[in-house]
Amino acid sequence: MWLVATGATVLLVIDLLFVAASLTKLVHGAWLPLLIEEALEQGGLARSITRATDGLEALEHLQDETAELPDIIVLDLNMPRMNGRELLRHIKSDPRLKVVPVVVLTTSNAPEDVDAAYQHHANAYVTKPVNLDDFLKAVQNIDAFFLHTATSPTRRQGE
Repeated sequence: MWLVATGATVLLVIDLLFVAASLTKLVHGAWLPLLIEEALEQGGLARSITRATDGLEALEHLQDETAELPDIIVLDLNMPRMNGRELLRHIKSDPRLKVVPVVVLTTSNAPEDVDAAYQHHANAYVTKPVNLDDFLKAVQNIDAFFLHTATSPTRRQGE
């Protein structure tokens, strides 16, 4: 689903069913993807956010040659059909996609998940904080660094 806005483009890949079932207490009943979008929009620039509910849906979107590449991909690890680990491997092995920064944003802090993400060239790994304010701040920090501070091959300053 495209939200029409200006500024950076974000592909948010998160399992909505898992969120609804497992994380409602984390976010006090709010819908996690909307909280992520709100946190990104509070960063100053409006965001065009595309949501995918699993790795296959995200990969189909990314492989669409007519679609603009996102400026950043925010990726959960635990999803149906194709999980985030598999999607990350696909993204980073594709010459067209591998330049897009991928930030893993997940509940897992297992060392093997962290190590595997970096071995497959994730640009950052962020464990979702359990406190709502800390969670929103973490998302805003991702935004501040990757969309304001860092210069990416897919989005250069001044373009």
